[in-house]
Amino acid sequence: MLKELEQVFTGAMLRSIAGIVDVGEAILSHFADPDGGPVWEIADDKSDIWVHTQCSTDETPTGRKTSRLFTPGNMLFNLPSDGESALVVRGRDSDGPGQPYALYGDCGAANQVPSWLDDSNAGISHKKTVHLESTQGEIEVKSNATGVSVTLKFNSDGSVTLDCPSTIMIGGTSLTELINGIVLAKGIDPFTGLTYGALGNASTTVMAKP
Repeated sequence: MLKELEQVFTGAMLRSIAGIVDVGEAILSHFADPDGGPVWEIADDKSDIWVHTQCSTDETPTGRKTSRLFTPGNMLFNLPSDGESALVVRGRDSDGPGQPYALYGDCGAANQVPSWLDDSNAGISHKKTVHLESTQGEIEVKSNATGVSVTLKFNSDGSVTLDCPSTIMIGGTSLTELINGIVLAKGIDPFTGLTYGALGNASTTVMAKP
């Protein structure tokens, strides 16, 4: 009989009920600061983002948590707003400020899902200004969708490389070289001796440095 009872209490949840061990928790919450200030704080050394949450089913002080904001892959950063949803996850035998992690992102508002999203399209969309930054390396955007490789690369020396085996079109999709080919404005027209810019024969919307 005692052996059977021992087997029953090997489950993590049952042991938690019996007060034997803390198995952690996942709490449906929303971002809120009881003092009315910002719901987030960035550490002085920029090592963490701290957020304040309130349990959605417990509006008392016991339902408040100070957590680390989960940043997927240490590369996706977006600060939450007051009232937005969060799932606060706390691991086994861990408690106190900063121990839980706040998982943020559930759409949660009208027109939050981009109109282009379907089985064939994926991407990043946000109402805020979106930054793409590499603090120590380079940025490379590459497409092989049609079997032809096109690469846009922002190099660490400040240069930008666009490797495209075909035509580059800016501002339209039906451009031709005889009509839309870009001419450098400071080039000299051999017939008049004037620059192409002075003659109005250079682009006024696309600028390039030789």
